[in-house]
Amino acid sequence: MRSIDILDRPIAFHRCLAELGGSVNAGLMLSQALYWAKRTKAADGWFWKTAEEWQEETYLTRTEQATARKQLKRLSCWQEELRGVPAKLYYRVDLDELDRLLFENKNAENVQASLQESEKPVCRIPENKNTGIIKPFLLAETTTEITSETTAERVVESATAIVASPHTPQTEDAVSIALTIFPTLSIWQQEIISNGDINHLALWRKACEDWRENRYSLRNITGLIDSYYRREKQHNRDKEYYNGQNQQHRPIRESHNERAARESLELIRQLRQEG
Repeated sequence: MRSIDILDRPIAFHRCLAELGGSVNAGLMLSQALYWAKRTKAADGWFWKTAEEWQEETYLTRTEQATARKQLKRLSCWQEELRGVPAKLYYRVDLDELDRLLFENKNAENVQASLQESEKPVCRIPENKNTGIIKPFLLAETTTEITSETTAERVVESATAIVASPHTPQTEDAVSIALTIFPTLSIWQQEIISNGDINHLALWRKACEDWRENRYSLRNITGLIDSYYRREKQHNRDKEYYNGQNQQHRPIRESHNERAARESLELIRQLRQEG
């Protein structure tokens, strides 16, 4: 089996659950819990899982798990219970309650989107001017909709034209420009084969894919990139430490994946500040 074949079975990640949980990590943990809740043999829906198993499946550290669980405990659909000796932590997702929460959250978003739409000014992206050119990087050769020539002509007078309010679809021009900022799927497929940790990069690839399909704003994706960058940075340092490559306390070389995420994050933050 090729490494790339593993990507046909990605970790389930649902944006609506991240919104409900309040963070990407909480959404990822709730998504995975929902997966097991539907497959547990217990009639009441309870299942138990260790912190090590959570980390193996989601790449969330113990600290990240604790923070995510704290957020999820605020939801009426999330249940935890210690049982047995030695104690094991059991989890349960109340599917009916989760369905109700998602329905209410969707209705609330529709109302908010309607109010924002009535107050939102029209943003237009001018063409063929000489200020504010956004230079693309990490642009895949296989991207057919955005060529290097047309990208060079894209001009933005203000980052506000790209950074819209959360969960608001972008204009076609804004999407074309923003797509040049993110690594495309073909590049990350190559990195997964050559350098990357499969479970680690699968989530990032899924995030990019979801972003392209649903046209999230830059604000939506910032949390995903920040989470990926911190994990990649820690993964890189753990790898050097356990391989005994840093015994002389020399500076740890930044990995390609870490650098790509850092540059993406820095550019997005810059655009948001300008807006």
